[in-house]
Amino acid sequence: MIMLCKVTSSSGMPFRYTENISAELLHHQIVSQRRSAMNYNNGELLFQCIAESNDYAVWYNVFSLEKDDMLESHCDTPKLVFRIALDNLLNVEVKELGQFVLSPGQFLLFYHPYPESTFRFGDGGIYATLDIAMPIEYLNHFVAYYPVLKEFIGKINGSTPVSLTSAPVDAPMTLLDCIDKLLHCNYMGSLRGMYADARVMDIMTEVFTIAHGSNRSEISLTHEERQRIMALKDLLAENLDTHYTIKDLSRMIYINEYKLKKGFQLLTGSSIFDYQLSRRIQVAQQWLRETELSLEEIATATGYQYLSSFIAAFKQRVGITPAAYRKNGVL
Repeated sequence: MIMLCKVTSSSGMPFRYTENISAELLHHQIVSQRRSAMNYNNGELLFQCIAESNDYAVWYNVFSLEKDDMLESHCDTPKLVFRIALDNLLNVEVKELGQFVLSPGQFLLFYHPYPESTFRFGDGGIYATLDIAMPIEYLNHFVAYYPVLKEFIGKINGSTPVSLTSAPVDAPMTLLDCIDKLLHCNYMGSLRGMYADARVMDIMTEVFTIAHGSNRSEISLTHEERQRIMALKDLLAENLDTHYTIKDLSRMIYINEYKLKKGFQLLTGSSIFDYQLSRRIQVAQQWLRETELSLEEIATATGYQYLSSFIAAFKQRVGITPAAYRKNGVL
């Protein structure tokens, strides 16, 4: 899902694509699937796609401006967008929805059939935002548990521009932590996609919980659903070299993605991603102690496409590298 948006300057100054990123923007460069940088007479822009799938596209956008300016963004397709200001005060006007001022850590979730936004930068400096664009079908995972979404979806189906909340909302630390983890994800390959799936769903769960307050419907699992989830837990434990997305698992056991995610955590005390990661590291520790398999062989057998990802995950969980673990004979 690619965000096809055109950015222009209200001053009419042309943008030029560049590969030479300034030191200021290099500080904001993160691991991403693709990025583009542009400069013009008043500064630089850096757009980085952190992750994307058929369900979402996550973009980290940084604007480095030397003086006051207005930038305009135009998209040719309908967008459901979660936007949060991460650095500096963001003054943005969304056509037909009005003008919003987002302090760092404040967010909006809005829909527009053909989004047009005007960003007003008052004092120059560095501005950063995280945008998650989704098809409206993504809301289907949540609507049964957050009735407030029914009215929101009704307006979307009528092609009416709408914001889930009337004003920007302060993100709690749990939401900011999810965003920070997404920004600093160093996993590669399919593991990165699995991690992004989990974090995006966490973010949207937080957003809908805040918007809904105490009106949220709690997860209720039938005996059969509990059995299916526990069987799924065994499947994950036995197939460490296979990467399953939440969508894959949902289809396998015929349980809604949101309900599966929350139900798995309810029954096991762990998220699906964290459970898989813990099992992989536990087995890797055993093989490091009891076999002479190379690090590359262990990484592959436990589901890591890249040795560097395996080493990073192992060190994060255990505190030392796999090589040091094997050398020291840690039990």
